[in-house]
Amino acid sequence: MTVGLGVPKLGGKARWSVGIGGLVKAGRIVVVGALGALALAWVSRGAADGIPEDPTLFYAGVLEEAGAPVDGVRNVRVRLFDDPMTGTELCVTSASGVAFDEGRFRVPLVEACADAVRDEPDLWVELEVGTDAPFPRTKLGAVPYALEAESADVARGAEGALAARLSGVEGRVTVNEGAIDEVDGRVAALESRVVVRGFCFDGGGGLSSSPGFASLSVDRTGTGTYAISSSPSVSTGDSCTCSVQTSGRLARVVLVELDSGGFFVRVGDSNGAAHDEAVCCTCVSE
Repeated sequence: MTVGLGVPKLGGKARWSVGIGGLVKAGRIVVVGALGALALAWVSRGAADGIPEDPTLFYAGVLEEAGAPVDGVRNVRVRLFDDPMTGTELCVTSASGVAFDEGRFRVPLVEACADAVRDEPDLWVELEVGTDAPFPRTKLGAVPYALEAESADVARGAEGALAARLSGVEGRVTVNEGAIDEVDGRVAALESRVVVRGFCFDGGGGLSSSPGFASLSVDRTGTGTYAISSSPSVSTGDSCTCSVQTSGRLARVVLVELDSGGFFVRVGDSNGAAHDEAVCCTCVSE
């Protein structure tokens, strides 16, 4: 059962592809691993003899640098928050020496994170790899394990025609260890091309971070107003959100615009009055 998703780019070098999917088979929860999948997933310790009482929550994904999958070991840190920008840190998992095999990695999260996923309806995940800056936070969607466990129990107890139909479906599913699962010989989950880009601007004329963009430029277009342009540009079909932060020197956001020519954010107020604030923006495209 997949319960979340992640962020695809960091600093212009590391690239994440994002995909989510899950499959219940023979009483086990099997993650459907689309190439480039980055997700939170409940992984059962048991097999066909029953659903475990103590499942483990993993954070898994694929990391590329300069177009090539990463191998070796990296330090990974995963945090869960109750707000997309500020809020309360609900848990943190710091894993040293995480193995990367052709880009793939998996980190078991601490119990506090499992509790947070069960208890909190709205969570945001923040990821750090090595010494790079954290990815922008992304929304975490969760389905309680108990719902999947109940469905699996019903399937195991099926009789007659229902049992025959379930058996027929199971026979069409191929679970490939360490590879992509298949249904009728076809890949069971399609690769997603979701891209998340973001930046923070401190109001001092420079950008404090710009993960996912090849370049960003800041132009002062008037008293107290700046235009922040990006390359590659973000299209009108993308979803962009900006939030004023509580630190840094910046006037409040007065306008966010998207058009066919590109993307820019205007910050500042008409009389150029300074405020003790900063702004961060995140854009999601498919």
